[in-house]
Amino acid sequence: MVVVGLTGGIGSGKSTVAKRLSDHGAIVVDGDKIAREIVQPGEPALLELSEEFGSDILMSDGSLDRKELARRAFVSEDRTEALNAIMHPRIHERAYELFRASADASIVVFDMPLLIENNLDRMCGLVVVVTVDEDTRVERLVAQRGFDEDDARQRIRAQLSDADRTPSADVIVDNSGTPDHLLESVDKLWDSRLAQWGRVTEHDESASRETDSLVLFHRQGRQQRFRRRAEWVFGPEADVEFGGDPDKPLVASVSRHASGEGGSGGVDGSTREKLSWLGFSRQSGSEAFQSDDQRVLDDTEYPLDVWRSGDPIDPATIRL
Repeated sequence: MVVVGLTGGIGSGKSTVAKRLSDHGAIVVDGDKIAREIVQPGEPALLELSEEFGSDILMSDGSLDRKELARRAFVSEDRTEALNAIMHPRIHERAYELFRASADASIVVFDMPLLIENNLDRMCGLVVVVTVDEDTRVERLVAQRGFDEDDARQRIRAQLSDADRTPSADVIVDNSGTPDHLLESVDKLWDSRLAQWGRVTEHDESASRETDSLVLFHRQGRQQRFRRRAEWVFGPEADVEFGGDPDKPLVASVSRHASGEGGSGGVDGSTREKLSWLGFSRQSGSEAFQSDDQRVLDDTEYPLDVWRSGDPIDPATIRL
C-alpha cells in the first residue's frame, strides 16, 4: 500500500485526475466528500460552525448553506483559519480511518485541496500537484461551475499559489492543455509509476525524467521532502542522515533512539503503519530475523532494520 497525496487549487482539475486514478483501480479518499459528511445535521462540526459564523449559515431544514458559509469564511485570513480549525482535525481523523480500512489496497489516493497547507503531504509516499494558471482556472470555474468571477478569484487567492505548492510535489501535472491531454498524462503516471509500485527493483535513470510534456517527475528538493516524511514517522527529534550520491536513489540512516521505535532497533505498530502509508516495506532479509541475536548489527551494535519504498522511479531506503 502507498498513500498518494493529490492536491491542487480550486479549478485546477484535481477531481478529474482523482476520477481517472479511480478508473485505474486506485482507492480514492476524497477530502471534499469527508468535509460534506462531517457537516450533516446533527454532526458536532455543524454546531461549531453555526456558533462561529452565525446561525443563519443554516438553512430552514437545518442543513448547511455552503455558499453563505463560504461568503463569510473566505473574506479574510483569520476567518478562513477559524473555518479550518473546526473542519480539518475531523477531516484528518476520518481520513486516517479510511486509510486503515484500505490497508489491503495497492494505491490509496488522498484527494485533498489543503494537503500541503495542513502538512498532510508528509504522510504520503508520493505527492501529485495539479497546476494551471489563475486566468484559466477562473474561466473554467465561471463556465463550468457557475462561479462569479470575483468570487472565483477570491477563492483561488485564499489558497496556496502553485509556486508555493510545487516544492512539496514529487509529481507535477500541468493541466493547461485539453481534457484529453490531462487524461493521457494521468494514464502515463499510472502506467509508469503507480501501477509498478513495489514491482520494480531496477532503478531506471531515464524514467526519473519527464514522461510527457505535461507530467514532471520532480526531483528538486527530494531530500527535504524525504526528511519531512521521516520526521513524521519517527518524530521531529529523529536524526536523519543521507549517504551516497544525492542524485541517486536516496538512502537515509535514522537514529535508532528516534521516537516511535523505542531504541530497540525495531518498529512498533504505529510506526509500521506510517511506513506502510509511505509505501515502505521491510526488506526480506531483515524480515527473516526472529530475535535480536539473529539480526544484523550495525557498528553501534544495535540491530539493523532496512525499509525500502516501492517507488519504481525514485526508490528510497531507510536504515534503522
